[in-house]
Amino acid sequence: MELYDIITHIKRTTHWTNESRIVGEACEEYVKQTINCIRCNNKLQKYKINEKSKDFICIGCNQKYQIKSKSSTDKQVNNIKQSNLFKTIGGEYSTTLNSISENIDYLIILYEKKSYKIKAILYKKYETIDGNCIISRKPLSLTAKRAGWQGCNILFNDIHFMFIN
Repeated sequence: MELYDIITHIKRTTHWTNESRIVGEACEEYVKQTINCIRCNNKLQKYKINEKSKDFICIGCNQKYQIKSKSSTDKQVNNIKQSNLFKTIGGEYSTTLNSISENIDYLIILYEKKSYKIKAILYKKYETIDGNCIISRKPLSLTAKRAGWQGCNILFNDIHFMFIN
């Protein structure tokens, strides 16, 4: 099944309107259907919804995974490949920083925005993730709905390409 088909199914069967949520859920479903544990090749099992910083666990070796997705052009994918650097938006800063100690590997799905065609799948082992990878963002203003909330960016180097279209 292609990512586009999964997104279409989610849009048809839910009342969700947030594109980011739909694509995120579709990428998790894609991983569930197509990818086994990178470390031992056993099946991945999805965590319960809203589990902080992790989306899957391997039923064989108990390796935890977080799935990230980002729309990317061919040029952006080539730049990632050449520089071996990938930057994306993370969640809440201290939660993301604390998750480093939980030994979570990352799978990153890069897709074309309009067609939802997968351009590349990146893999980052937890052994090469440290606090320097988690970069705090400016906290939300005092007048914001979630005043004081602080997000982060995640910057990875030494990325492994699992798939390149």
